Amino acid sequence: STDASLSSSYLLSDNHTASCDFETGYCSWHNELASGIAWLLGSGSTPSSFLTGPFRDHTLGSDGIGYYVHVEGTRVSSGHRARLISPVLPPTCTFTHCRFQFYYYMYSILSTGTLTVLLKPANSSAPEQILFELVGNQGSRWRRAGVAVQSDQDYQIVIETTPDHPSFSAVANSDIAIDDISFLNCGLGASNKRTLKRR
Repeated sequence: STDASLSSSYLLSDNHTASCDFETGYCSWHNELASGIAWLLGSGSTPSSFLTGPFRDHTLGSDGIGYYVHVEGTRVSSGHRARLISPVLPPTCTFTHCRFQFYYYMYSILSTGTLTVLLKPANSSAPEQILFELVGNQGSRWRRAGVAVQSDQDYQIVIETTPDHPSFSAVANSDIAIDDISFLNCGLGASNKRTLKRR
């Protein structure tokens, strides 16, 4: 099923995993409506006029079969952000090296925007911590990125993009896409995954 839930509160359970390849929807991740725009499920090429999006997903690599999530910059008003938020995850173990890994696609004819990964404390008003930030055109291919994650309290991972929107936006086609997000050595069970559900 495709579950783009807008709830932000989760408990540990057996229904979903924190890792996600988007082949059956958003898994236990959700879009934040207040951010103005959303990460959308895509398969095959995106609607971009200049073919700036991926032609296929990273997981299966077959035309029109596999899925990913993406934001097309040309369809976005200036200043809006898309925020995809993980379930609440338990504190990381001090004796392991927790790593959040994902594949991204950032390509544009003129201007792409910014891709940011943040750590969000789940139960406090503490500011979000930037773990990864990338700006601009990265070429027409899937690339892998990984960041270390350390938290002594429950937390969430936020994948945020702020598409660039120049004055000549009518021709400024750009795409940012994400696929195959995973948690490695994060104390999330034997398979390095933790199952969660909504509260």
